Amino acid sequence: MQDLQDAKIKEFSVDNLDIVFIAWLYLLAAYLSVLVLVQIVIAILSVLRLFRREQARVDDGEQPEISAVIAAHNEEYTLPITLDSLATQSAPPSQLVVVSDGSTDSTESAAQTFMSNNGIDGSVLTTNRGGKGKALQRGLDEITTPLTCFVDADVEMDPHALERLRRHFVDPAVVAMSVWVWPRVTKQRKGLIAYALVLFQVIEYARAILWRPGWEKLGALSIVEGRLGMFRTDVLKSTHTLRTTSSAIDYALTLEIHRQCSEKRAPYKIGIETKATVWTDVPLNLSTFFAQRMRFASGFFRAYALNRSMLWVREYGALGMFELPVRLFTSFFATIEFLLWASCGLLSIAGHSLASTAWTILLTYLLLVTVQLYLSLALSRRFTVYRWPARFDRLLWLMVPLAAVVWEPIKGLANLAGWIKMPWLQSPWRPLRNEQPLTTHQL
Repeated sequence: MQDLQDAKIKEFSVDNLDIVFIAWLYLLAAYLSVLVLVQIVIAILSVLRLFRREQARVDDGEQPEISAVIAAHNEEYTLPITLDSLATQSAPPSQLVVVSDGSTDSTESAAQTFMSNNGIDGSVLTTNRGGKGKALQRGLDEITTPLTCFVDADVEMDPHALERLRRHFVDPAVVAMSVWVWPRVTKQRKGLIAYALVLFQVIEYARAILWRPGWEKLGALSIVEGRLGMFRTDVLKSTHTLRTTSSAIDYALTLEIHRQCSEKRAPYKIGIETKATVWTDVPLNLSTFFAQRMRFASGFFRAYALNRSMLWVREYGALGMFELPVRLFTSFFATIEFLLWASCGLLSIAGHSLASTAWTILLTYLLLVTVQLYLSLALSRRFTVYRWPARFDRLLWLMVPLAAVVWEPIKGLANLAGWIKMPWLQSPWRPLRNEQPLTTHQL
């Protein structure tokens, strides 16, 4: 009798455990289903936006003058490349300010020498180490033109980038425009890991084309790229972000511009021009990658936390009612994907009958991610300055499934670590450091 009772208790416990496993897998599947549904909606809006912009007539009305501000910390090797890109623009800035933020190398003399040798009318300011935001603010104080570009000190620009951005400001409602960013690909990479990291990051950057034009169409684009962004100077000078923020400055600044313009109840637009392109350095080893992404994610979290009062507030339009809630929802993505992988592994090791269900959920999700990545590359080829050599381009397309299986979890874990990091701890601003100075984006 006792054995029978023990068997019944064990059977009851097993049944309850199965119910818990089933509920757990349904919960994970529900989250990923909602995530994919939102991604599909935004991707459709992005495609519509891209085709509409391609067919739109370009207004060549009166073009306002542009200034450029570069904050640099120990960028003696990369800064001349950026300055050369500015000097060769089809619409070069009429005012240029380089702010050396406590540099201990030859950043200042490199800037002065390049300007002198190339006849560039610009100024080089030196400040004590105060962070990127304060350096940009110091340069902004010198600007007198209607438009201002913030430019990173380690980027290479397409020759028509500034011209393509400036055209949008013929519309008086436009207050800020972002660019398209590609990783800089060079012959100076070292080793298989560095090569794979470049490939994966190009695929990752391409995926942004599925989201940012869609958010722009909704009036809810929440980031103007820090690598190169163009703003109305009067709007910039009315903000406070640069004086108070040291990480994820581009995100925090864009949110503040949204907030100010919404509270003034005046029509405004913040957009992205995918044909205006910059190439930037990317991490070439895993330790640098994780350090960068943790810093970015922590900065994003802090900016989000500081602007949480915009959440679910109709006054802030689609940004407050849709984009910010979606961003909060998707912030759990890294955790959910990690838990799904862990569930698949544990159930398989235990030989549980639900293991096949867990793997089905995971493989279905990975298939959808793979389709997204292929679509991203296809759209990028058409709507951006897509200059990859044929061999590299073929490798990109071949690596997409591996990127969905391997790169997405790695990226998710890095972001998760950054989200967990205390949001009020300010990480010092440091430029990305690769092993050698880079000179070209071509392989």
